[in-house]
Amino acid sequence: MSFTLNLEADCKVQLREIISALKSAGADDFVEEEFGLSGNFSVSNMHFGLFDRNNSYWTENGMRSCVITEGVSEPLDWDVCARISFKYVRERYAECSKELHQFLHRLAELTSGNFLLSFQYETIYVVNDEDGLRFIEEF
Repeated sequence: MSFTLNLEADCKVQLREIISALKSAGADDFVEEEFGLSGNFSVSNMHFGLFDRNNSYWTENGMRSCVITEGVSEPLDWDVCARISFKYVRERYAECSKELHQFLHRLAELTSGNFLLSFQYETIYVVNDEDGLRFIEEF
């Protein structure tokens, strides 16, 4: 059994920064997919799928370039260029959380771009913007 956390990143967040942060947090087994990249984290076996707007899949499937997460208190004018889904393995919740926290901290160090993490695009857990990296909800 699993559940999904979703990250939306604006175009200031570069694909190379995302990949570097994923690798530094323990992601490996990168596979080029029709939609972008997928892979797993080595310790937790948490799966991720990275959807990149520069990939034709984005436009062919009508993916929107605005923030789609609900509960944003004020409209964000971010131009979204990447979405990543992280599928937690319930039996390894602590390991998944540790690796995802490592990824988020590393990505915030590497980029000046904006991103947010939500539970299934419904509840905001983390925001990185001009005010820095902030954890809104614990996970």
